[in-house]
Amino acid sequence: MKKLVLYEPAKDALSEGMSLGDEALFRILIFINEMAQNEDIAIERYNIKDDPRAFVINKTASNLVKEKGHSVLPLVLLNDFVIKEGGYPTDEELTEALKRIAN
Repeated sequence: MKKLVLYEPAKDALSEGMSLGDEALFRILIFINEMAQNEDIAIERYNIKDDPRAFVINKTASNLVKEKGHSVLPLVLLNDFVIKEGGYPTDEELTEALKRIAN
């Protein structure tokens, strides 16, 4: 089973003008939901304010936030490989990452 994890900034940071775009998040969640119907994929989402332990437990997420700060968020991992940092992946980026993992 593939595991897609979204490490996201604090919800209040998003509402305070960080233009990560609810539209981009909405788009990726719809795409992932559609893909999950055809693929064996588990999806997890963590918010740094509400779920800080998830950031500490995952070495990749922890190291990137330490090195680059919160600008790395949202951080999207597929099977612990970074797909995108500082934004949500496009449908094409996610499709390509899923193909690479499958091979």
